[in-house]
Amino acid sequence: MFKNYEDKYEKVFTNKERIKMRCDIDKISPYKGDPENLSMYIRQFKDETKSFDLDLFDHLVKIYWLARRFCYDGERREKLGKNGIKLDAAYGLFIRCFVGWDTKSIFTTMNMLPKVMGYFYDLFPNFDEGNPFKEKYEYPFKYISLPCLFIVYQMDERMEMLKYAESKKMNYVEFLDYVVNYVMCKSEEDDKYEIVLSMKYLPYVKKMKNN
Repeated sequence: MFKNYEDKYEKVFTNKERIKMRCDIDKISPYKGDPENLSMYIRQFKDETKSFDLDLFDHLVKIYWLARRFCYDGERREKLGKNGIKLDAAYGLFIRCFVGWDTKSIFTTMNMLPKVMGYFYDLFPNFDEGNPFKEKYEYPFKYISLPCLFIVYQMDERMEMLKYAESKKMNYVEFLDYVVNYVMCKSEEDDKYEIVLSMKYLPYVKKMKNN
Protein backbone atom coordinates (compact mmCIF):
# COMPACT_ATOMS: atom_id res chain seq x y z
CA MET A 1 0.00 0.00 0.00
CA PHE A 2 1.28 3.44 -0.94
CA LYS A 3 1.78 6.14 1.66
CA ASN A 4 3.99 9.18 1.95
CA TYR A 5 6.89 8.92 4.39
CA GLU A 6 8.56 11.87 6.08
CA ASP A 7 12.14 12.53 4.97
CA LYS A 8 14.17 10.43 7.37
CA TYR A 9 17.31 9.33 5.57
CA GLU A 10 20.27 11.30 4.29
CA LYS A 11 19.97 12.72 0.79
CA VAL A 12 22.13 10.67 -1.54
CA PHE A 13 21.62 12.10 -5.00
CA THR A 14 20.82 15.75 -4.18
CA ASN A 15 23.52 16.35 -1.55
CA LYS A 16 24.97 19.67 -2.74
CA GLU A 17 28.36 19.25 -1.05
CA ARG A 18 28.82 15.79 -2.54
CA ILE A 19 27.83 17.05 -5.99
CA LYS A 20 30.20 20.03 -5.81
CA MET A 21 33.14 17.75 -4.89
CA ARG A 22 32.81 15.85 -8.15
CA CYS A 23 31.05 18.36 -10.38
CA ASP A 24 31.67 22.01 -9.57
CA ILE A 25 29.25 23.96 -11.77
CA ASP A 26 31.70 26.90 -11.86
CA LYS A 27 34.24 24.70 -13.68
CA ILE A 28 31.89 23.76 -16.52
CA SER A 29 31.96 25.55 -19.85
CA PRO A 30 30.74 24.68 -23.36
CA TYR A 31 33.46 23.69 -25.84
CA LYS A 32 34.58 26.69 -27.92
CA GLY A 33 31.87 28.80 -26.31
CA ASP A 34 29.10 27.13 -28.28
CA PRO A 35 26.45 27.44 -26.91
CA GLU A 36 27.60 30.88 -25.86
CA ASN A 37 27.11 30.44 -22.10
CA LEU A 38 26.47 27.80 -19.46
CA SER A 39 22.82 28.74 -18.94
CA MET A 40 22.06 28.33 -22.63
CA TYR A 41 24.01 25.05 -22.71
CA ILE A 42 21.94 23.64 -19.84
CA ARG A 43 18.69 24.88 -21.39
CA GLN A 44 19.45 23.29 -24.77
CA PHE A 45 20.41 20.01 -23.09
CA LYS A 46 17.18 20.00 -21.07
CA ASP A 47 15.05 20.81 -24.09
CA GLU A 48 16.70 18.12 -26.22
CA THR A 49 16.42 15.36 -23.62
CA LYS A 50 12.78 16.26 -22.99
CA SER A 51 12.05 16.14 -26.72
CA PHE A 52 13.92 12.82 -26.93
CA ASP A 53 11.76 11.32 -24.16
CA LEU A 54 8.53 12.43 -25.82
CA ASP A 55 9.53 11.23 -29.30
CA LEU A 56 10.90 7.95 -27.96
CA PHE A 57 7.74 7.30 -25.96
CA ASP A 58 5.58 7.95 -29.02
CA HIS A 59 7.64 5.54 -31.15
CA LEU A 60 7.61 2.88 -28.43
CA VAL A 61 3.83 3.03 -28.19
CA LYS A 62 3.46 2.58 -31.95
CA ILE A 63 6.07 -0.19 -32.25
CA TYR A 64 4.59 -2.11 -29.31
CA TRP A 65 1.08 -1.71 -30.72
CA LEU A 66 2.24 -3.00 -34.12
CA ALA A 67 4.10 -5.92 -32.50
CA ARG A 68 0.90 -7.00 -30.73
CA ARG A 69 -1.00 -7.13 -34.05
CA PHE A 70 1.20 -9.99 -35.31
CA CYS A 71 -0.71 -13.21 -35.92
CA TYR A 72 0.77 -16.35 -37.45
CA ASP A 73 -1.23 -19.38 -38.50
CA GLY A 74 -4.21 -18.00 -36.58
CA GLU A 75 -2.29 -17.43 -33.33
CA ARG A 76 -1.59 -13.99 -31.90
CA ARG A 77 1.74 -12.94 -30.42
CA GLU A 78 0.90 -10.89 -27.31
CA LYS A 79 4.10 -10.85 -25.24
CA LEU A 80 7.60 -9.54 -25.92
CA GLY A 81 8.92 -13.09 -25.56
CA LYS A 82 8.06 -16.66 -24.54
CA ASN A 83 5.08 -16.96 -26.88
CA GLY A 84 6.24 -20.39 -28.03
CA ILE A 85 9.07 -21.31 -30.39
CA LYS A 86 6.93 -21.37 -33.53
CA LEU A 87 5.31 -17.98 -32.98
CA ASP A 88 8.43 -16.17 -31.77
CA ALA A 89 10.55 -17.64 -34.57
CA ALA A 90 8.04 -16.56 -37.21
CA TYR A 91 7.88 -13.08 -35.73
CA GLY A 92 11.67 -12.77 -35.57
CA LEU A 93 12.01 -13.75 -39.22
CA PHE A 94 9.17 -11.41 -40.19
CA ILE A 95 10.88 -8.45 -38.52
CA ARG A 96 14.33 -9.21 -39.95
CA CYS A 97 13.39 -10.40 -43.44
CA PHE A 98 10.31 -8.34 -44.30
CA VAL A 99 10.51 -5.29 -42.05
CA GLY A 100 14.31 -5.03 -42.20
CA TRP A 101 14.89 -4.39 -38.50
CA ASP A 102 15.63 -6.28 -35.26
CA THR A 103 13.61 -5.85 -32.09
CA LYS A 104 16.60 -6.90 -29.99
CA SER A 105 17.86 -3.36 -30.45
CA ILE A 106 15.30 -2.21 -27.87
CA PHE A 107 13.77 -5.32 -26.32
CA THR A 108 16.74 -6.66 -24.32
CA THR A 109 16.29 -7.79 -20.70
CA MET A 110 17.94 -4.97 -18.75
CA ASN A 111 17.21 -2.29 -21.32
CA MET A 112 15.07 0.55 -19.98
CA LEU A 113 12.66 0.50 -22.90
CA PRO A 114 10.83 -2.82 -22.24
CA LYS A 115 10.25 -1.64 -18.67
CA VAL A 116 8.71 1.59 -19.96
CA MET A 117 6.46 -0.44 -22.24
CA GLY A 118 5.28 -2.34 -19.17
CA TYR A 119 3.39 0.83 -18.19
CA PHE A 120 1.32 1.06 -21.36
CA TYR A 121 -1.72 -0.73 -19.92
CA ASP A 122 -1.59 1.42 -16.79
CA LEU A 123 -1.48 4.57 -18.88
CA PHE A 124 -3.73 3.48 -21.73
CA PRO A 125 -6.36 0.93 -20.62
CA ASN A 126 -7.76 0.94 -24.15
CA PHE A 127 -4.34 0.23 -25.67
CA ASP A 128 -5.28 -2.64 -28.00
CA GLU A 129 -8.70 -1.35 -28.97
CA GLY A 130 -7.39 2.08 -29.92
CA ASN A 131 -4.88 3.02 -32.61
CA PRO A 132 -1.87 5.29 -31.87
CA PHE A 133 -1.63 6.17 -35.56
CA LYS A 134 -5.12 7.68 -35.42
CA GLU A 135 -5.20 9.02 -31.85
CA LYS A 136 -2.60 10.42 -29.50
CA TYR A 137 -1.25 8.12 -26.79
CA GLU A 138 0.35 11.02 -24.96
CA TYR A 139 3.10 10.78 -22.36
CA PRO A 140 1.27 11.80 -19.16
CA PHE A 141 4.11 13.45 -17.22
CA LYS A 142 5.65 16.88 -17.56
CA TYR A 143 8.39 16.62 -14.94
CA ILE A 144 8.95 12.86 -14.65
CA SER A 145 11.41 11.56 -17.25
CA LEU A 146 11.49 8.05 -18.74
CA PRO A 147 14.37 6.83 -16.50
CA CYS A 148 12.13 7.49 -13.48
CA LEU A 149 9.69 4.90 -14.83
CA PHE A 150 12.51 2.35 -14.98
CA ILE A 151 13.58 3.00 -11.38
CA VAL A 152 10.23 1.91 -9.89
CA TYR A 153 8.97 -0.50 -12.55
CA GLN A 154 8.88 -3.48 -10.13
CA MET A 155 7.04 -1.63 -7.37
CA ASP A 156 3.35 -2.30 -6.75
CA GLU A 157 2.77 1.36 -5.88
CA ARG A 158 4.73 2.70 -8.86
CA MET A 159 1.88 4.73 -10.38
CA GLU A 160 1.02 6.39 -7.08
CA MET A 161 4.69 7.28 -6.56
CA LEU A 162 5.09 8.69 -10.06
CA LYS A 163 1.92 10.77 -9.76
CA TYR A 164 3.04 12.10 -6.39
CA ALA A 165 6.48 12.98 -7.75
CA GLU A 166 4.88 14.72 -10.73
CA SER A 167 2.67 16.75 -8.38
CA LYS A 168 5.81 17.86 -6.54
CA LYS A 169 7.61 18.68 -9.82
CA MET A 170 10.53 16.41 -8.93
CA ASN A 171 13.47 16.16 -11.28
CA TYR A 172 15.44 12.94 -11.77
CA VAL A 173 17.78 13.16 -8.77
CA GLU A 174 15.01 14.42 -6.50
CA PHE A 175 12.97 11.42 -7.53
CA LEU A 176 15.90 9.12 -6.76
CA ASP A 177 16.21 10.50 -3.25
CA TYR A 178 12.45 10.24 -2.81
CA VAL A 179 12.56 6.57 -3.84
CA VAL A 180 15.53 5.84 -1.57
CA ASN A 181 13.74 7.36 1.41
CA TYR A 182 10.52 5.53 0.55
CA VAL A 183 12.20 2.13 0.25
CA MET A 184 14.28 2.60 3.41
CA CYS A 185 11.21 3.64 5.42
CA LYS A 186 9.14 0.81 4.03
CA SER A 187 11.89 -1.70 4.87
CA GLU A 188 11.30 -0.89 8.54
CA GLU A 189 7.83 -2.38 8.11
CA ASP A 190 8.68 -5.26 5.76
CA ASP A 191 11.55 -6.30 3.49
CA LYS A 192 9.56 -5.96 0.30
CA TYR A 193 12.04 -3.96 -1.77
CA GLU A 194 15.73 -3.31 -2.12
CA ILE A 195 17.60 -0.67 -4.13
CA VAL A 196 19.97 -1.97 -6.79
CA LEU A 197 22.91 0.21 -7.83
CA SER A 198 25.18 -0.83 -10.66
CA MET A 199 27.72 0.69 -13.04
CA LYS A 200 26.11 -1.23 -15.91
CA TYR A 201 22.55 0.09 -15.81
CA LEU A 202 20.24 2.61 -14.19
CA PRO A 203 19.47 2.31 -10.48
CA TYR A 204 16.20 0.57 -9.78
CA VAL A 205 14.12 -0.95 -7.00
CA LYS A 206 13.96 -4.72 -6.89
CA LYS A 207 10.92 -6.47 -5.48
CA MET A 208 11.92 -9.38 -3.27
CA LYS A 209 10.70 -12.77 -4.43
CA ASN A 210 8.93 -13.66 -1.20
CA ASN A 211 6.58 -10.67 -1.60
